[in-house]
Amino acid sequence: MSSVKLSLQQKPTLKLFPTLRRSLTVLRLNQLELQQEIKKVLEENPFLEERKPAALTGRFAMPLGRQGIGSDFSWEAVIGSEISLQDYLETQLKALACPPNLLPLAKAIISSIDNRGFVTIPHAELAKSMGYRESELKKCLRYIQELEPSGIGAQDEWQALEWQAEQLYPQDVMLQDFLLVLAQRSQDLGQLNFEKRKELAELLHWPVEQVVRLVSKLKRMDPYPARRFWRRQENMIYPDVLYLEKEGSLHVHVCGELLPEIGLNKELVEGVKDVSQEWQRYLAEARSFLSAISFRQKTLLDFATRLLTYQNHFFQKGPYFLKPLTMRQVAREMNLNISTISRLVANKYCQCRWGIFPLRYFFVSKIKGRNGENYVPEDLRLAILRLIAEENPQKPLSDEKITERLQEMGFDVKRRTVAKYRMMLHLKSARGRKSTRLS
Repeated sequence: MSSVKLSLQQKPTLKLFPTLRRSLTVLRLNQLELQQEIKKVLEENPFLEERKPAALTGRFAMPLGRQGIGSDFSWEAVIGSEISLQDYLETQLKALACPPNLLPLAKAIISSIDNRGFVTIPHAELAKSMGYRESELKKCLRYIQELEPSGIGAQDEWQALEWQAEQLYPQDVMLQDFLLVLAQRSQDLGQLNFEKRKELAELLHWPVEQVVRLVSKLKRMDPYPARRFWRRQENMIYPDVLYLEKEGSLHVHVCGELLPEIGLNKELVEGVKDVSQEWQRYLAEARSFLSAISFRQKTLLDFATRLLTYQNHFFQKGPYFLKPLTMRQVAREMNLNISTISRLVANKYCQCRWGIFPLRYFFVSKIKGRNGENYVPEDLRLAILRLIAEENPQKPLSDEKITERLQEMGFDVKRRTVAKYRMMLHLKSARGRKSTRLS
């Protein structure tokens, strides 16, 4: 008889307490998902009650992407189409017959435009990185200024208004001076109240009637030229975190506008002290759920506040100034597990002056160089922009080819990293770029 030896081997297992498991589950949910989960639990658990109706106002909702039309939209070439803003601008460049030697720079500028209509990389810095002289940049910007919507591709609100004034009122020199003086007196356009004409005139030491005339022209312009390109879609993003500018400083707000306010039904709780274990289980689950929501909100606020410190240059100056940051760093400082941070940022977005961004967007690793030197994310973004801007339109570079070129330039990167950065720059895949240019 053959003998059979049985060996029992102990394997380490991780058992989570129900309350902790519940907290981690809720932590992963975004605002919309949590809203649905709350509604479901309210129906299933008699110990929970809604304190007031859910505020489904959609106040902070923003559409996905920059496609669109509004009732005042007049670009016939775009109406009814699914063309992106970048594609539409490149189509205009062709119609304007932008010289071949300036075309790569013009396309790079277009590719770096954010959802407000501004470039995320300063014109001079982008031109220098691509080997263009200042005189060539000036010629290129003349073509950018001809694009519709007027003001698109500017560096900020004031330059956008300046370009629009030159297009709409080329003979009104006073309007140009007015914008120049306003920009010098107030860096923040939002702080100016154009309804108070008399106060504005006193601030600038200009005649009131002159200010009234110029303000009426300003009101026909749009300091954020890309927003008219947005289209309201059924698929909306409701940010979980807002970075609000108040009195010259940024404030963090964790959104809960979509969430019903819930709490324990006190009368029912007081009447179940000596009831069955089933009812006691419902009560424990109700308390666990409320604790999980509180943990989510507090942890998200802590994370969002720290993010403001970590990525301060981004929030002050724009996406071009994103710094290397890892989940491990944040987890260590928050005294949490890295998997908890991963759950926290999953499928959640924040909104700031630069637009709406996934929370994962802010985690960027340092990029190794083959010569031992470390590159910053801006170096890689500029290199990708330059390669795509200079590619053959009939044979666009695949992510694999871009990766090979970058490796030749000294970047130690993988194809998936290149794909991630390309999408961050709102650039399509090689197939998408080719089909757009052929259409």
